[in-house]
Amino acid sequence: MNLPDDVKVLTLAEFAEIEKTYGGNATPIGFIFGLGTIIGFIVGLMIVYQNCL
Repeated sequence: MNLPDDVKVLTLAEFAEIEKTYGGNATPIGFIFGLGTIIGFIVGLMIVYQNCL
């Protein structure tokens, strides 16, 4: 059986990797989530630092 050129046959792991890459890099929610993670980490560091003084 011949498939058209625009059809990809992927394993589950390959498909999952493509979806993670797309969701993290190509969508606005991926950017917002990444930015929120970085800001949360910085705020957490500041709180821990102040409590250690």
